[in-house]
Amino acid sequence: MGRRGRLNLKEERFYFVTITVVRYINIFSYSPFCDILIENIKHIEKDINLISKVI
Repeated sequence: MGRRGRLNLKEERFYFVTITVVRYINIFSYSPFCDILIENIKHIEKDINLISKVI
């Protein structure tokens, strides 16, 4: 049976980026913090092929 819809991932490299918020501060209620987060994600996307984001 064929491998329909599957990728050959042997030659791909995967990166995991983790960000931790100290003391569980609500960073999404303050717009400049959100802007910093978005700009950092965009910077990472320039260097690697970012497949998905989970916030």
